[in-house]
Amino acid sequence: MQEVKYMESKDEKELNKILDAKDITTVFQPIVSLRDASIVGYEALSRGPEDSPLHLPVKLFHAAEIFGKTWELELLCRKKAIERANKIDKNKLLFINVDPKIFKNENFKSGFTKDFLERNNISPDTIIFEITEKTAIEDYEDFRKALDNYVNQGYKIAIDDTGSGYSGLKMLAEIKPHYIKIDMDLIRDIHKDTFKQALIECFVRLSEVTNMKL
Repeated sequence: MQEVKYMESKDEKELNKILDAKDITTVFQPIVSLRDASIVGYEALSRGPEDSPLHLPVKLFHAAEIFGKTWELELLCRKKAIERANKIDKNKLLFINVDPKIFKNENFKSGFTKDFLERNNISPDTIIFEITEKTAIEDYEDFRKALDNYVNQGYKIAIDDTGSGYSGLKMLAEIKPHYIKIDMDLIRDIHKDTFKQALIECFVRLSEVTNMKL
C-alpha cells in the first residue's frame, strides 16, 4: 500500500512538473485518402517528455484524471497542437482529441477562442474535435447542446474508435458527427472476414446517405 501511494505521489509531482514547464511534445499523424493517397489532414497527438514516466499518452492522461488535472492538461495539449501546427499545411484538417467530460466546461469554451486561432493563422473550419467512442457520455441532450455551440462556430466533430465501445450506434445517432473513424479491429484482416465486410459496407452506405466522412 505504501509503495502504491509513493508511486502516486511521484506521478503527481511529475505531472505538475510537466504542466508547470509546459513540457508537452506534439506529433502530427497524417490522415490519408484511400481514393488518391492525398493527405486530407492530421491528427495531433500529445506526448510527455521522453525521459518521463508519463511519456506515453495513456499514462499521462490517466495521471491527469486521477489527480484532477484533466482540464489543465487538455488545454495545454490543445494550445501546443495549434501553436505547432505551423509545421503542417494549414489548409489541411487538424483533428484534436477532446475528453467529452470537459466539453461543457466553461473553461473549455473560453480557452478555445477564435482569437487564439487567429493569432496562429488557423481557421475554425479546419478544426475537428475528436471524441472517442470508448468514453461514456452520461447526458446526450446536454452534450448535444454543448457540441452545437462549437459546430455553430464552424468547428466539426469526429467520433474515433467507432465499433470498439459500448455506446456504438447510440453515439452515432445522437451526435451525428461529420467524421466517423472506424476502430482498427474492425478493419484488421477484413479480407478474411465476410461479417466485417458487411459491417463496413453498412458504414459506407451510412456515410453516403448522411454525408458523413468515413
